[in-house]
Amino acid sequence: MLYPDRQLPRFRQKNNIPADRVRESELLTRLIADRETSVVSRDITGGIHFHGSFRKCRGCWSQPWNHLMVRIMEQLVKKEKSLILDIYEEIFDHQSFTGRSGTFYAYEGLGSIYWHMVSKLLLAVQECFFQAIEEGAEPGMTAQLKEHYFDIKEGIGMHKSPGLYGAFPTDAYSHTPGNSGAKQPGMTGQVKEDVISRIGELGVRIDAGKVQFDTSLLNHAESF
Repeated sequence: MLYPDRQLPRFRQKNNIPADRVRESELLTRLIADRETSVVSRDITGGIHFHGSFRKCRGCWSQPWNHLMVRIMEQLVKKEKSLILDIYEEIFDHQSFTGRSGTFYAYEGLGSIYWHMVSKLLLAVQECFFQAIEEGAEPGMTAQLKEHYFDIKEGIGMHKSPGLYGAFPTDAYSHTPGNSGAKQPGMTGQVKEDVISRIGELGVRIDAGKVQFDTSLLNHAESF
């Protein structure tokens, strides 16, 4: 999986300022008491929320700041501007946003198998296998790496039945969501890694300008 599955918060669980953080700010406390809603507002249940028009960029805050400065809150704004912005970032945590992979349940999102990443893992294990041989690792370690390699390879879509894969296994697909078969066909980056790892299985290597063959990862069951 590109990202593990998880339960996303519901809409009403978002944009809720903790009461203790509100009490830390003299400015927020005063705004709420004055029913000034340019920055925060209180709902009918008593919850405090930032204005819905605010966005990630701090430049979007210039209008409410200027509005408050005019309303004789200049000193409080200057004193607590950084505090308010810190509270805002704590709640929305924009720096952790990863796009669709962390906020969707499809399209390479949460709980999806991302086939390109599986092929990358396969190639990485292959590289570790050949590195272990070059460094003279114990046979037991190289044998384990080889076993892991073919276990990963068996997990790739082309080795699955159409019913299990949810599509033609020989076609390249981007991802498989947790609730359906493979989606988004096309020549994805997976194809590149699969071709490279296949060449590695055949043992084609270039060392000091010479083509060499190392068949230690060759699956002899495929030989003919």
